[in-house]
This record gives sequence, structure tokens and C-alpha cells, in this order.
Amino acid sequence: MVDYRDGRPSEKLRRLQTVQQDLAVRLVDYCHARGLQPFLVAGSALGAWRDAGMIAWDDDIDLGLLRDDYDKLAQALARDPLPGVTLQTWRNTPGFPFAFAKLRIDGTKVVESAALGPGFHQGIFLDIFPFDPLPRAAPWRWLQRAVLLGANLFLLSFSREAAMNATSPLFRALRLAALALRPLVPLNILVAISEWAYRLPPAAKSDSCVSFHMYGIRFWRKTRIGKSALIPPALVPFGETQLPVPADCHAYLTGIFGDYSRPPPEHAQRPGHIRDVDFGD
Repeated sequence: MVDYRDGRPSEKLRRLQTVQQDLAVRLVDYCHARGLQPFLVAGSALGAWRDAGMIAWDDDIDLGLLRDDYDKLAQALARDPLPGVTLQTWRNTPGFPFAFAKLRIDGTKVVESAALGPGFHQGIFLDIFPFDPLPRAAPWRWLQRAVLLGANLFLLSFSREAAMNATSPLFRALRLAALALRPLVPLNILVAISEWAYRLPPAAKSDSCVSFHMYGIRFWRKTRIGKSALIPPALVPFGETQLPVPADCHAYLTGIFGDYSRPPPEHAQRPGHIRDVDFGD
């Protein structure tokens, strides 16, 4: 099992972290060779900045890119894929519910807390999040969030387990209703509407960026940060190598975690996504 007990990662967790780190290095090198600027985000950035590597109990790696670079990366991987991996997005994987990409290692399989279900690539993954510039005017920002909340209600209600993961009774009820109606809703149209809302071409853009899908549309403020605090990324130690983090990583991490210098209580030091893994040996 993928686990962390008494201050020690299980053998599977240690091996999983090694495989994920190797995949992150490959993808970062791939991006740099094409002039793209990726950076570690969320708990991966925290681990790099505070612990010089993955957090001891972490079970995934998250990378971010500004929207233009994110689109260029998806196009590059479609033309010139990395050997042995598959990029999973809602554009190339019908029914895929997320507005961010997953890079999966072929021939592997993970058991997740909220699995996508049969028919999807379930390999070891690395999450890739786009950061979009926020509209300058408040009415455009309100419209953007309203459209995304409505579309996500259906897109993210892809199973009963996913619906029950909602953080409030009201949203659980709404997602269960959306799950029942989902077969009647043209998901490709919802995807197109969401893509338009993320980019919002008619609106003048501010210097602030946000990754809506990282913590959910309702918690967008957690990832709001100035573009200059994200790029150009800074290289920091990450295990035996170096990986990029946001240009002002302290400001980025403070916005998400507050006082990030102190680890969570012991009962919260657990892998958050993956329960088991098959490395395909």
C-alpha cells in the first residue's frame, strides 16, 4: 500500500515518489527545450521550497504553466510525445472531466481515492495546471466564475464518489442532481463553454493570474497571484536534482498555506490521492 506511518513512508510510496520525480524532470527538460516556463505548484512547490524535495508523505507532483505555455505544451506533446507516457486532457480523452492535464506513465496503474472509472488511462500521473490572467473589470470576473461554476457542476459530477466529494451538503446535493442529468447534457458543449470562460477573450486582462481548477472555482483566491511572482521561475534543489518554482515562491506559498513553515499535525501526514500502485514490473 501507499502509506506513511510513524514518520516513515512505505516502500511503495518511496518508489512512487522516485518515479514521479523522474517524470517531472523529463517534462521540465522537455519544456525548457521548447522555450516553455513550467514551475512546481501547490504542495510540490512547498516541498521544494521548505524541504528541498517532495514532502515526505506526498503522493503526487503538480506543475503549472501560464495559459499560453500550457497550450503550447499540449500542442507539442501531440506532435512529439514523450516516450512511454500519455497526455490526458478533455480535448484528447472523451469524457475526461478536468480542465487541467494529467501526464500518465504507460503500463502502470494507480488506485485513487476518486478514480475516473473504467475506460480511462489510470497510470502514475503528474498534474499540469494552467494559470489564466484574470479580467481587469469586476463584472467580467463575476461572469467568468458564474459560467465556470455552472459548467463544473456537470463536468465534475462524473461518478457518485466524485459528487460526494463536494465540501458542503448543498453542493453534494447539486452534484448528485447533476450526475442524474449528466447523460442528457452535451459535455463537449460544456467543455467548449468552459474553455471560453477560462480564456475570456473579450475581457481586458489584469496582471493577476489564477489556476481555477487547482482547488476548485469557489476557492480561486487561494491561487491568485501576480504574473511577475510566477515567471521567470527560480531553480531550487529537489532531491538530487533541481526543479523550478514560482519566481516569488514565498509569496505564492503564503497565499495558499499561510504559515507554511510548520508541518501539519501527525494525523494529517498521509498521502492524499493514491492508495495503491502497480508499477508494471
